[in-house]
Amino acid sequence: MKKPGISLLLKNPNEVSIWKRGFAFLIDILILELIVNLTFSSYIEENIGDMGNIMEMYRYLSENYELFASFLLTMSIASALIALIYFTLLEWKLQQTVGKMIFKIKVNPKLEFWQALVRNLPKSLFFISYTYWVFLFDIFYLAFTRQRFFDKLAKTSLVKVK
Repeated sequence: MKKPGISLLLKNPNEVSIWKRGFAFLIDILILELIVNLTFSSYIEENIGDMGNIMEMYRYLSENYELFASFLLTMSIASALIALIYFTLLEWKLQQTVGKMIFKIKVNPKLEFWQALVRNLPKSLFFISYTYWVFLFDIFYLAFTRQRFFDKLAKTSLVKVK
């Protein structure tokens, strides 16, 4: 028989590592950036012109921040809404995003819409510079408890796909 103290140290075999979660999220962010860039390419070009590459555009926007503050806020809010729709609908319907599918992880149990919405709020706020701290809080909570705070609120967790 195992001692109670030792069992707390052992990792649950269905628990998903922070690394898998992070890489799945990174893939989802890349997909979202592609969606945003394709959706708003004419709006971006109309407001800041054709920069050629992302580094050149970043440098230009940084040097002229006052001129583009409202544009950047608009793009941040649009990106956050697209992210919220992407994460919420995919997890609500499939229990997985594309990144989670690639890394063979899913949300458990099958979600109701409100659960998918609650657990994905911090991910969408990541895109808005004034609210990204909510995302950071959620990640710090995960680092210390092995469960995101917003997963706890939504009564969900991530598990490996068998």
